[in-house]
Amino acid sequence: MGREEDKLRLQGRLLTQACNYVAASEIYQKVLESCPDDWESFLHYLGCLLERDVKLPKPTTGEHTCSSCSVDSNKTSLSEEVVESRLASALLFVQKLQKNDSSDSVRGPHLANIEIERQHRLSGNSTKFMEALVNYFHRFGHLSCSSSDVEIYLHMLSGDEITELLDTISRSFDASSVSVKALGLTITTFKVQELLGTLLSKSTTDLQRIAKGMVETFYKNLPLSRDLDPQESMHGEELLSMASNILVQLFWRTRNLGYLLEAVLVLEFGLTVRKHVWQYKITLVHLYSYLGALPLAHRWYVSLEVKNILLESVSHHILPQMLSSPFLQQTASLVKDYLRFMDDHLKESADLTCLAYRHRTYSKVIEFVQF
Repeated sequence: MGREEDKLRLQGRLLTQACNYVAASEIYQKVLESCPDDWESFLHYLGCLLERDVKLPKPTTGEHTCSSCSVDSNKTSLSEEVVESRLASALLFVQKLQKNDSSDSVRGPHLANIEIERQHRLSGNSTKFMEALVNYFHRFGHLSCSSSDVEIYLHMLSGDEITELLDTISRSFDASSVSVKALGLTITTFKVQELLGTLLSKSTTDLQRIAKGMVETFYKNLPLSRDLDPQESMHGEELLSMASNILVQLFWRTRNLGYLLEAVLVLEFGLTVRKHVWQYKITLVHLYSYLGALPLAHRWYVSLEVKNILLESVSHHILPQMLSSPFLQQTASLVKDYLRFMDDHLKESADLTCLAYRHRTYSKVIEFVQF
């Protein structure tokens, strides 16, 4: 089935390039009926209806297609009446998709509703943009991805609308209860404030209170992770990272070293509870490096067990400061691991490229060549 959908997507793109927008939109409708969570296909579908360009990440950036992509709001030759008519048609189709799949794992049709209202708002005709956002958070706000899903839309809100949205989310659940959903909504509320920069505008006292509340919320909800495998992510583990970020911001604001030490303690506490959280370790590497405690930074870096391609993408967190340190033995070990990986890659890259060609995995060929 996946191959058939790929053919339809390719057909839709070819029809779009040929400016046959009606036929292309019908093709993308078929794709969405089969894969309602295909966000890129929805954007192409809406772009064809409105005869506008679709802004997608460039392939070389390595970005994933997500709600940060959008339909260009300016380039169209259609009249305002035709645009409104086609947006209404798209909304009916999206509502049909929502009815056909009511699971909490399919977010595409609900994001599509927000994108349609965004188009209305850009043309000055929308009164339901906020309603669409609120409905999305009511349904998916407990998911860790919900705030990043709608980030592009959050930045369109005014200050009053942001306050209203946060109040609405906060009233939608009981923050004192211990449940996965309430915890997820609590984290989402913090993430929305973080994305919009409203946290940074708060006073030092408020930030202290928020950071303390994050740690207390994490501690209170620890029982939710009791039965999880030690390798699994804990429920609410983002809270400690967010709390440490606030404490670091407080350090830069006040130059009070105590905030950095508190950030270290928060993350060390998190690793005492669950020792495999790499986000905590990376942050500790930087904090200990800044504090001049390179042996501790090196210890946490080693605990990451960085191997293979990760040596290329992670070693920069520790190598620069180690190279300028007196810890020659540990530095030599890090450099040797990296050089060994690069030597192996240079020896094997030609064979791996041929193998990728043989198996028609052309995306891997590009990766090997660009590495």
